[in-house]
Amino acid sequence: MIRVHVGDSAGMPVEDATVTASRVRGDAILAVKTDSLGNALLRGTPNRGARITVTRLGFSPSSDSVPAGGGQDTVNVTIILTRSAEVLAPMETRASRRILSDNYELGANEIAQSHRTILDAYDALRDLRPNMLGDLSRGCGLISNLWINGGHILDSPWGVGWNPRSPFASTSANQSQSSSGSGWFPAHATPSSPLARIKPAYIAEMRYVSCWNKAPDQRFGQDALYITLKPGVGYDYARGTYIADSVSARDAGVIR
Repeated sequence: MIRVHVGDSAGMPVEDATVTASRVRGDAILAVKTDSLGNALLRGTPNRGARITVTRLGFSPSSDSVPAGGGQDTVNVTIILTRSAEVLAPMETRASRRILSDNYELGANEIAQSHRTILDAYDALRDLRPNMLGDLSRGCGLISNLWINGGHILDSPWGVGWNPRSPFASTSANQSQSSSGSGWFPAHATPSSPLARIKPAYIAEMRYVSCWNKAPDQRFGQDALYITLKPGVGYDYARGTYIADSVSARDAGVIR
C-alpha cells in the first residue's frame, strides 16, 4: 500500500489531483484523487517497483519512484507540484458537481481502457466525452479556445476545413440525435486541427470549461479545452505532441 501526499511549492495541500500508480514497465495499476488535505491512498499496490505520477489542472505533472526495500506494508511518498502559468478558478455552474465530474473531465486511464479506436485527442473526446467539444445541450457554443500545458494555443481547435459554428451541416441526416451526442461531430478531425496532432497515449488529463463556468482569463478561458500532457511530453504546431524530455518520459512510463 502506498500513501501519497501532494502539495505545492508553497507547502499547501493540493486537492483533487489525480495520482496514478504504474509498474516499472509502464502498465497503470490504479488511479485515485487526493482529498482536501492532499492525501491519497493506493491500496493493493506494491511497495516497491512502482512509479507514482501526479497530474492536476493548473500544475505541471510530476512523478517519483516508490523507494524499494524495507519490507514495509505501507510506503509514504510526498510529491510537490509546480503551478503552470494559468490556473483555473474553482468552477461555478448551475449544473451539479456530478455532471461536471462525469462530463467535463477525461483522464489517461479511461482513454487507455477504451475499446474504441482512438487515434488522437479529438477521437477521444468525440467517442468518450462529446459534451467536452462544446456543450450544445446547455446552450454553449463549441470550444473556441485550446490550452495545452498551461499555454493558450492561438490556432483554432478545429483547424481549417470545417466551420465549428455550423456543426449540423455535416449531419443533417441525423437530426433526430441529441445535440449532446457525438453524432453532431465529424468522424475525424481535419489534419490541420491541433486536436488531431495530440496522441492519446501522451494525454494525462483533459478538462472542459463551458460558457457556464468562470475562468481567470474571461476572453480565452471559457468555451475552452484544457489539456495536460504526461511528463516529458511537449507540443508545437509543426510536430504536434513529441517527446521533449526523454528522461522524464521514460521515468513516467510514457516511453521505454
